[in-house]
Amino acid sequence: MGVSSMRDEKMLCPKCGIFDVSRDLSPRELEVAILVAKGLSNRNIGNRLFISERTVKNHVSNMFFKLGTNRLGILKYILEKGYIIIEDINSLGCEDKDGK
Repeated sequence: MGVSSMRDEKMLCPKCGIFDVSRDLSPRELEVAILVAKGLSNRNIGNRLFISERTVKNHVSNMFFKLGTNRLGILKYILEKGYIIIEDINSLGCEDKDGK
């Protein structure tokens, strides 16, 4: 299947050229998303995954685009997919403030 036929299948609005964006996250984006959902800051996510804060921001930005949402939407996505349960969420941000 060529690129043009794949694009035709995913087109939402042929008039305006809007395409459906895959909601599938890469394995690394999924790792970042789970930590976002748990309430960690970009800096602490970077420290946990041994990547720069800027790289985390890039992953988060890509997720915003793919999911069409914000950090709260990432949390909803992660919960809906069953990657974490509500008890895993750091609602007070204590872990984030301690940098652990």
